[in-house]
Amino acid sequence: MPTLLAAAGAKPPQDVLIDGLNLLPLTAADASAAWPRQTLFWQSGHYRVVRHGDWKLQVSERPAKSWLFHLATDPTEQHNLADTEPGKLAELQRLLDTHLASAVKPLYPHVGELPVAVDKTLAEPFQDGDEYVYWPN
Repeated sequence: MPTLLAAAGAKPPQDVLIDGLNLLPLTAADASAAWPRQTLFWQSGHYRVVRHGDWKLQVSERPAKSWLFHLATDPTEQHNLADTEPGKLAELQRLLDTHLASAVKPLYPHVGELPVAVDKTLAEPFQDGDEYVYWPN
């Protein structure tokens, strides 16, 4: 929400607690100077993600799966390291769990879910073996 407000040139309401940050500085030419945080979280329903330094962990509850990527060596997220980097997986999972425990609950929880293939557009047909998550809406 803070990103949308900043893009529109609007000010956030004073009487509503908004859980989030303005991400527009990340689009700047020198994004590293514009973004002082080392850790960034986002989620949609039971699909949660943390980026911590050069590492990114994505966790889905439906189906139960984790994807761990080292973005400095794999910026296009082609090699899931969840099985080969258990220490890093546990470290980032702890960050996600701590964040979830302190996060503001959604005002409007999702009422439905749709299976969505990973790394495909909705126009591409699903094929046996494709990875997928249930995306809440």
